[in-house]
Amino acid sequence: MSSTAPTFYRSQPADSDNAREPNEATMAKIREIEQALTDGFAMMDDYFERINAKLDDMGFSR
Repeated sequence: MSSTAPTFYRSQPADSDNAREPNEATMAKIREIEQALTDGFAMMDDYFERINAKLDDMGFSR
């Protein structure tokens, strides 16, 4: 049974002509997206920490 999920990299030859190694521009874009997601989650984490601190200051407990 073969998988139909898209794959960016295959270590073995694929059955179709659609599978190929990504070029540098594709890899650069993937790294850019990964970094944006990492930065966004860090910002959200900081935001929720500030909300929790404010709630603690207001007397609400978690």
